[in-house]
Amino acid sequence: MWAPRYRQANGTAFTHDTPDGERAIDLAFSDVKRAFEWWNAKRGVERPFLLAAHSQGTVLAERLLAESIAGTPLRDELVAAYLIGGRVTVDGLRERAPDVPPCRAPDDLRCAIAWNARGPAFAPNEFEMHRPDPRPRLCTNPLSWRLDEADAPATANLGAVFLESADPSPRLAFTGARCSGGVLVVQPIAAVPRDLPSRILDHVLGAGNYHPIEYQLFFMNIRANATQRVAAFTAARPGG
Repeated sequence: MWAPRYRQANGTAFTHDTPDGERAIDLAFSDVKRAFEWWNAKRGVERPFLLAAHSQGTVLAERLLAESIAGTPLRDELVAAYLIGGRVTVDGLRERAPDVPPCRAPDDLRCAIAWNARGPAFAPNEFEMHRPDPRPRLCTNPLSWRLDEADAPATANLGAVFLESADPSPRLAFTGARCSGGVLVVQPIAAVPRDLPSRILDHVLGAGNYHPIEYQLFFMNIRANATQRVAAFTAARPGG
């Protein structure tokens, strides 16, 4: 597993469209792109890879996907891109990376996955990490790995994992999920364990905004799905 070390842009760069904000995002992206190029030089010939990101990282990873992976030989080695907690839209993905479509099944390959998790009563506010975009956001249900708006029950949740908790063991059936209007609607069955800094962040983001834990809520499902997609990729290769 490799993770880039980069100079992050301030959060307001993503909520307010200004020249300074654009320069900050460009600087952050330049670090990520250099890190990706360094990693790719060491990756090994035809070694498949997964792209995974969250929040600001997803904004940068979607751009990386469009500018450095889509339309190049690297696209053929991409297993899937997990672009979680960003502003990925169906039309935007089609425009920027037409050969990396949304994933529509648990074992689809060379495709993108995205969701933004919110509670059923959440009201959007100024701290949403998305500039206004009327186009439908991509919503993949991590309990079914499909794009429909069917309910996926909590029993399909293999385990939420909260690393900031005193007990980081998987919590089975922690929440169900369904996509609705481009948003992943979730309703945890128990209180989410959060330390003090995390509770402060939750207060700023607003009640029912599960942005900080969009990976944690479905941790074991994501791990299982990454394994499933890699196996499908390997099996589809000549001699696999």
